[in-house]
Amino acid sequence: METDIQKLGFAIAVALGFPLVVYATGMLWNKIAGAPPKVNKAWATFCLALPIIALAMLVRPSTLRSVWSSSPYVLVLLGAVFGVFIPAGLIAAIVRLWRTAPPRHH
Repeated sequence: METDIQKLGFAIAVALGFPLVVYATGMLWNKIAGAPPKVNKAWATFCLALPIIALAMLVRPSTLRSVWSSSPYVLVLLGAVFGVFIPAGLIAAIVRLWRTAPPRHH
């Protein structure tokens, strides 16, 4: 079974792009509705965690085996980027989001 690189690329693009659309829509709605900062933080956390969940759902043992058999270096590179660096960056963004103080209105 050959892995279709175009389908894999589209799936990764959707896994990373869809949360951006969802975040923009939610922030627009929160701005219109006047949501408190905690709601905005919770929404941002959900949208930052969404790509991690989507990328985890993309991983199938059969796909990994077929990519490994065709080119193990590509799998190592993709695993490092999409399995380590991007999730680590998103988790760091979530931690930083919750560590910052909410803006104070005078």
